[in-house]
Amino acid sequence: MRSEGERLMHKHRLLFFQFLITSCCLCAQSQGIQGIVLDPRGQPIAGARIECAGAATVTDPGGQFKIEEVSGCQALVSAPGFEARKVQLESGANPRIAMAVAGLAERIVVTATRHQATVEEAGVAASILTRADLVQRQFPFVADVLRDIPGLQVATNGRPGSLTSVYTRGAQRTGTLVLLDGVPLNDPGGELNLAGVASGDIDRVEVIRGPESALFGAEAAAGVVAFHAARRSREHDSPRFTFL
Repeated sequence: MRSEGERLMHKHRLLFFQFLITSCCLCAQSQGIQGIVLDPRGQPIAGARIECAGAATVTDPGGQFKIEEVSGCQALVSAPGFEARKVQLESGANPRIAMAVAGLAERIVVTATRHQATVEEAGVAASILTRADLVQRQFPFVADVLRDIPGLQVATNGRPGSLTSVYTRGAQRTGTLVLLDGVPLNDPGGELNLAGVASGDIDRVEVIRGPESALFGAEAAAGVVAFHAARRSREHDSPRFTFL
């Protein structure tokens, strides 16, 4: 039979191992990344999107965010009106991420007068979605991008990716000209086949509501929608050859 001292030592060992197991469980549960997103004045930004290691979340009204079960990643932080930026996040760091206001270069209207002009200078009703806006809203299809713009009505015939019609301020579909890098996408009836255009390949969307037929012809009697594709680097597009 064990002595009183052996039984006491055995009990202490059990308590010690139980403590270790509990500590490990608590550490596993607390693992994650959290922080706060701020504007240039140090005020919290609500609704900012953080993408990290395949997970994504948005900040609460206090600008704070938390991503569970991630110990570290190179995160993309974006918010409407601010320049998207990449930040290295680590568990337990609790970073204060300062965002910079998007410059005027990201708010340029090209289609209104066929030369660069800000929304204020263009003198027309214009809306612009930048790359940061598109990343923030995560549109699954290009047609969904247009649905989010005031003054536009979008109708899709059948399943997503089918022929799409765009109506500007209630005008006929033949009155809205849709361009991709300056190339018209409308068929003679005004419909669009956007199945070959991925929303992830769009860098900027410019919408002009109002008659632009003097610049673009009768197809722009109600307005113009201009998609600008994201520019890929020459290194990415060039073929590579390996000689053995």
